Amino acid sequence: DTIEEFREFAALSEHYDFEGQTIKLGADIVINKGDAYTWATKAPSYNWTPIGSIGTRFAGNFNGDNHTISGLYLNTTSQYAGLFAAFASTAKIENLKIKNSYFKSTAPDIGSIVGMGDGELNTIYSEALLDCAGARSGGMVGVVNGADMKMTNCWFAGTITNNAMVTGGL
Repeated sequence: DTIEEFREFAALSEHYDFEGQTIKLGADIVINKGDAYTWATKAPSYNWTPIGSIGTRFAGNFNGDNHTISGLYLNTTSQYAGLFAAFASTAKIENLKIKNSYFKSTAPDIGSIVGMGDGELNTIYSEALLDCAGARSGGMVGVVNGADMKMTNCWFAGTITNNAMVTGGL
């Protein structure tokens, strides 16, 4: 897998939900090089566009195959921010690491994995930095949509700064 293929997958997800399909990451992906700790004041070259949207929530299985995605940078005023914008109850994200990444939003619902969802996270590690000024933020998930969210073997080792309200570790 290349960064170009990964970006194409993200672009396609704005119109296609991948329900019943598995996307498997074939290699580590570096979106931006540099140090995420400096990106609050000096943005890297690529601003991430999250996978899926509130209108087309990701509904498939994303298997990171124990690979790492690093260098994610997202600075947005849009609701539902993260690697994924939103995912459905049928979605499963598994076997993935997020490192050296920075997410900033002035809108609600930001998490390093998904802004809003109610699917399943399994064996996820994130050490992202989240800079939030809107309600509902979490290390993994910004807001759970319903009671069906399931997390197993998930670790958040990053930091969250939230100047609004409702912040959770996972």
